[in-house]
Amino acid sequence: MKVAILGSGMMGRAIAYDLSKNSDFEVIAIADKDRKTLQSAKKFLNNQELNFKILDVEKSTDLKEFFLKFDIVISAIPYKYNYRLANMAIKTKTHFLDLGGNNDIVAQERRLFQNAKQQGVTIIPDCGLAPGLTSVITKDIVEQMDSIDYVKIRVGGLPIDPKPPLQYQIVFSPYGLLNEYIEDAIILDQGEIVKKKSMAEVESIVFPAPFGTLEAFLTSGGCSTLPYTYHDRIGYLDYKTLRYPGHCEKFSFLLDLGLASKEKITVGDAQVIPRDVFAQILLTFLFINATL
Repeated sequence: MKVAILGSGMMGRAIAYDLSKNSDFEVIAIADKDRKTLQSAKKFLNNQELNFKILDVEKSTDLKEFFLKFDIVISAIPYKYNYRLANMAIKTKTHFLDLGGNNDIVAQERRLFQNAKQQGVTIIPDCGLAPGLTSVITKDIVEQMDSIDYVKIRVGGLPIDPKPPLQYQIVFSPYGLLNEYIEDAIILDQGEIVKKKSMAEVESIVFPAPFGTLEAFLTSGGCSTLPYTYHDRIGYLDYKTLRYPGHCEKFSFLLDLGLASKEKITVGDAQVIPRDVFAQILLTFLFINATL
């Protein structure tokens, strides 16, 4: 089957590399609207058989033509586009996967089920590490048990050599990170779907060296659809992100200042969106060895 990947940043190039090396799928193309990012991915992948294409997903005609060329399209671009891309996949009868992470958009994609089924199209959101792999592992465990009192999922992509002040290395879109920290976390509590504020309920967990004591706190998106799937099988289920101690307090302070706001503010003669500025700062200071 012919596969294309949208996005040539950290996640997109990793997907392209892994599928090219470790699968029977025919990875044909990787597309991005940013020429510099695409050139960086081309150098990293060093794959002469891959077609590196400039594509702006906001241009419907170009997007449709792109989808029609492939059996499967995988999205590794910011989550805000995923519902629109899923609709396009149904129109072009192209199977579609994305890395998800946003509860509201995933809910919108799920409502496309009947349309996708009628067209013979498979749409799979939340195909990353978390949400994604963690859901697969949880399902495998749950299906082997008669009953489960609780499931507590703890996940953190952490640098071995953390640098102050945030002790963190960003490995995916900064907008995805902000989404995890800002949107409400969904948990399952005795058959009830409950929303809780993210970056709350901080706990300490001790791991073997080199990590030692880490902090865990509620974040959005990691549970994916597990609370809905297992509302009658699991007593309690939640998801927390792992970070080095102090990260939650410092990042919460920055959010409290309004740095992740989507509302425009005036700076001198220009209007800027704080979230866009903050995302660029995070990308500049927390990003190593790749280019979005």
